[in-house]
Amino acid sequence: MTCVNPSGPDYCSIYYDDEKNTMMIDLLEGNFASDINNISYTTTQESMKKCIEGKGKVSVRWIEYIESENPYDEGRWITCEVSIGNVED
Repeated sequence: MTCVNPSGPDYCSIYYDDEKNTMMIDLLEGNFASDINNISYTTTQESMKKCIEGKGKVSVRWIEYIESENPYDEGRWITCEVSIGNVED
């Protein structure tokens, strides 16, 4: 699965690692800079990097919609969420 977010990372890759029994989420950012020691990030990218570095919280949601083949049954949303990390003062 690949998603694009113009204010966050360029791409993300989400997959399941059988050996680690872990869902992996890779946030991919490609920066092209004339000075690689002075890379600029958007405000959103800086905030997101802080969360990954443990200075914020990361929350992952699994959202799915279940629709019945019966047109008289109402569909329903199922949401599961997990948060990782602590917010520092």
